[in-house]
Amino acid sequence: MSDKIFREVLNAIQKRSPELLIFNDVDPDDFADVLKGLRRRTNYLERRSFRIHWFAPDKILKVVMPSQLHECVAAWLFEMITAARGQGLIPQAWDETIDIKPSPTYNNFIGEYAGSVKEADLTFIPRVGPERAQKAAFPSVVLESGWSESAEQLQRDARLWQVGSGREVRVVLHAKFYQPNQQNQVRLVLSINRARPGGHPTPAILPVPVDPPPNPSISLDEFYAGDCPPTMDPATHVPLDLARLRVRAAQEIEERGNIPAE
Repeated sequence: MSDKIFREVLNAIQKRSPELLIFNDVDPDDFADVLKGLRRRTNYLERRSFRIHWFAPDKILKVVMPSQLHECVAAWLFEMITAARGQGLIPQAWDETIDIKPSPTYNNFIGEYAGSVKEADLTFIPRVGPERAQKAAFPSVVLESGWSESAEQLQRDARLWQVGSGREVRVVLHAKFYQPNQQNQVRLVLSINRARPGGHPTPAILPVPVDPPPNPSISLDEFYAGDCPPTMDPATHVPLDLARLRVRAAQEIEERGNIPAE
């Protein structure tokens, strides 16, 4: 079984299609064999971009082959950070106290999620300790972008990050694109799951809502998982401009030969 899964994943990685694979009821030993094969240096897969998600309690393996369409959301989030810095919302100390990394592997989850593996598209990792010399065990904010999945699967993703980290992951953003419909239109929805109640509802990005909700935001308290440097105000919020995400996503959708949903 592990060889069959490995070959299917390898083929998708090499061809960049399909961009999402999901395997249910995978034996943990089979997953271990697949992961070992994907990490083997002689396969030269480190040169190719793919994300591994293993939900140990559910025995679900998900493999994502990110495309330019999916990665435009990470570019948008970087843009939001740059804009907030230009507005003076993010102070200079940010550079020395937060690491921003694409797709690092996390396999240190706790409790029922022990043994799980996650690779987000973008992670914000606060630095901790008296001199802020160490990285936190978990990121504080994560972004995952890809093709639409069920509400149950999205909730499973968020719970793994948040419950499996002991609530150290404060914000999980899911950007989900819907496969083109009969009119060749692609929809996009952004969901935001917070470890603490509150915040904005899930906004539709494409098509543009008739009554657009206010832009959501992420607080510095969330970025630092409750441990802001003393020179920062934890109540400061970094706004997320949904109109800019809409523009970036529409450009990538059109470059794929599709139409942004209207």
